[in-house]
Amino acid sequence: MLASDEIFRRNWERIREVDFDLKSKTNLYHAIIDLSGQPSYDEIWYKKDGGELYVKIHDVPGTLSGDILRLLAPLPSLTTHSEIKGNSIQSIPNTPLVDVQDFEFPDQDTSTVVLELPITTFNEAIHFAKTSRCLSEVPNLLRAKGGPHIVELLGRTEDGLLVFPRYLDSRASSVLKGADLSIAWLRRVLLQLAEALVFLHGQGIIHRDVAYRNVLISKDLQDVYLCDLEGAIGSDICPEIIAAGQVPPTQRPYTDKSDVYMFGITLTDFILGNSTMNRWCYTSHWVPPAPFDVIAQACLKTAPYERPSMMEIRAMLEAIPVST
Repeated sequence: MLASDEIFRRNWERIREVDFDLKSKTNLYHAIIDLSGQPSYDEIWYKKDGGELYVKIHDVPGTLSGDILRLLAPLPSLTTHSEIKGNSIQSIPNTPLVDVQDFEFPDQDTSTVVLELPITTFNEAIHFAKTSRCLSEVPNLLRAKGGPHIVELLGRTEDGLLVFPRYLDSRASSVLKGADLSIAWLRRVLLQLAEALVFLHGQGIIHRDVAYRNVLISKDLQDVYLCDLEGAIGSDICPEIIAAGQVPPTQRPYTDKSDVYMFGITLTDFILGNSTMNRWCYTSHWVPPAPFDVIAQACLKTAPYERPSMMEIRAMLEAIPVST
């Protein structure tokens, strides 16, 4: 049965309005000093009377603590360090805020591998240039060359910048603002994005940073391209990456299934044309309208083994009926 574009767009508007309303009303991040996300809870430190207030909030869906994390209920007024679990609030000892080790990936000397690339005459109207920061970037781009809907490395400038075709940032595209959205168009471009990841995984490349910001779109709005194949710093909201704790990027357990999780996040943000406030909202109100909701929910399973492969996701997208 074909889903109606009109119903889809109405639901699209409703979801965005709910998210805007919840963001505007929540006090969860007021006077925040820092936050540490864990697989099943968040630790938040607030400014309080010239000092710190430590609050630990557990993810128990359908209860006070779960609703607070999902912006569905306000954080109660607290006078002591507290743990909120389910509908229970208990005073607990303070967990002092400590400086988290900064694992910002240092720029690597990529000059040797970049100089092996052919020189491309740079034209700002049709090209984009960037510095190569990671030794894995150029090899990944060369292995992915010719792959479907992956931004193509054209060469280098004389001063050693990488040269790519120029596309639009999909986050700024007016087509993603609702009025012209159609299920058929979304199905087609999301299939393109899925094809890109199917290809990368077939080449043994884990993207690590599948994200809305890394989806580019052609000027005619007919094709999308996945960019940022650095393969170093990655997204850190996937459950198994969070569970790994404070370890250097090279030791984080990125796999094809962490890419799948982030595809679910990206699909949701791409369809809804925005990002929500935190990861918990993706299991609450920030879910794309049907028929894409079931795909997002499958990708966002907590256990990696429960998530589909990118080939299975591609098949799910192909199975969405559209008018011809």
